[in-house]
Amino acid sequence: MAAGGQTSNECAASLLRAALEALARLNPEPPIDVGGLGPGWRNTANIWSDDGTLENLLAAQAAFTVDLDRKAQAAYLVIDHSMTVSTAIVVPLLAAGVVPSLAPEETALRFHTREVRHHGRNVGELKTSFRLLSATFSAHDAQWAGHPDNRPLPDRAALLDHMRRQIEDHFKPLIRRLHRLTALPPHAMWRLVGDSVSAVFLETGRTLGCEEQAKADALAVLKQAGSPLCNRQMHYFDIVIRSPDDPGRILARRTFRSRGGCCRYYTSREGRLCTTCVLLDPCERDRNLEARLRAGLGLAHTA
Repeated sequence: MAAGGQTSNECAASLLRAALEALARLNPEPPIDVGGLGPGWRNTANIWSDDGTLENLLAAQAAFTVDLDRKAQAAYLVIDHSMTVSTAIVVPLLAAGVVPSLAPEETALRFHTREVRHHGRNVGELKTSFRLLSATFSAHDAQWAGHPDNRPLPDRAALLDHMRRQIEDHFKPLIRRLHRLTALPPHAMWRLVGDSVSAVFLETGRTLGCEEQAKADALAVLKQAGSPLCNRQMHYFDIVIRSPDDPGRILARRTFRSRGGCCRYYTSREGRLCTTCVLLDPCERDRNLEARLRAGLGLAHTA
């Protein structure tokens, strides 16, 4: 029994829950928590092995873009899930220095649909909640050294390598199944997972005031040679706005993520390339981002 009458599992769950709730107060979507396999929840491993459920999830991706093809549906599904999973693992790392278990057998999903208006029509929007079923975590910090649910690691490098393997093991069965169902190449899906991980690291680091540490951690996870998460296109870069009267004076600087994957939205009739699409020329991408940054700061746009 731990201090305050809590069991070790309750203490660990409280630790993970506190880390997730710290960011949830600022960004409540997607809903992520720690708990048991209660009513309405399904084990993730069970979902990945159920073609009927996966077909329903694929079809739901076309709710807003009705002519979305099968490969794009798979891309959307991978993006949506990887953003959720990335939040579930990145936030505890940056907030508390711990990495929870992402094993499909130790995570669960719950789905519901809400009706929204989109371009003059009612659309059923699929919403997903994610739950960590295990209180087990890994950490290298001395403060967790004696915790019964900690699987200690020697240093941060080992912790980040463990995190990478957790992400890979979580997505391998999903990517194999989606490739079989839609023919979207596995490397395309892995690029989308890496894009989500890098984006959540950046935004979480910015929110928690540790952006440089977050970027370094992300690159350690995503640039491991031989990992399916590794691709040369993904990196971080800065957009810098300088004073027109004094180029040495920086008016604004913001870090962005260079993506390695493509969501395939451009393949639909209404589609186009996204602002940071990997298919865009980097110069055009940077001009678009600078224009948005200037607009957000109320600065005049430059030709």
